[in-house]
Amino acid sequence: MEEVIHAFLGLIAGTIGGGLFSFYQKKKNASIDDKIEAKRKLKKYSKSLWFDLHEINYRLKNIKTNLKSNNFKEVLPLTYHPDINMDMDIDWYTKDGYFITSTAYLFSSLSCWISIYQRDVTFLDFGESSNSADFYRKIERLKQSISNTEKGSIMWYHYFNSIGENIIENTQNSPITFARFINQLDSDIKFRLFYSQTFYFLNTLSKIESIDLIEHIMNQIEDCQDFLEQHIDIPRID
Repeated sequence: MEEVIHAFLGLIAGTIGGGLFSFYQKKKNASIDDKIEAKRKLKKYSKSLWFDLHEINYRLKNIKTNLKSNNFKEVLPLTYHPDINMDMDIDWYTKDGYFITSTAYLFSSLSCWISIYQRDVTFLDFGESSNSADFYRKIERLKQSISNTEKGSIMWYHYFNSIGENIIENTQNSPITFARFINQLDSDIKFRLFYSQTFYFLNTLSKIESIDLIEHIMNQIEDCQDFLEQHIDIPRID
């Protein structure tokens, strides 16, 4: 009888142990799948985000260099602003106003990609629990640097969010093209008024007092670039 009891208890232990092992294995496989999906989504958007970061940082570096060398002629295009009353030809955006318009688009596109990232990627599991939280903090610090009023920014935090949300191409899950951005600025008075604060923000970057703000933004941009270069197959460009 005692042998039967031991055999019965062994059967129960084996069944429970097998069930626990099966549960653990399924959980482990699901965790691996989550990590793969997180990295897939990160890679899907990262190169576009990295490109905007790179382009903005490159322009800010040149602006800072010209301001520090008192070469104000080179930053003159940053003082331009589209006519609110729309009394201008569309080619203004591709000629005299090209530099400031394309920079306005880059900031808007960056905001757009950040909105998509924070919606689809930020809270996914990358394999180390600290990575997703670290990425979120870096993006938030970047947004806060762009909207840092103590350093003279007039790009308000939630307004920066909105200039990206406003140009999300929902069918493509990406920003609208630069060509469409120009056409909407030219043809839609409400669209132009909405982005007028972006142009005013860029106007302030033409002043020597903005160097501290520019350097602060650049530091946060480079921090985000470093994260992407460490986690995604993106070649570093020095």
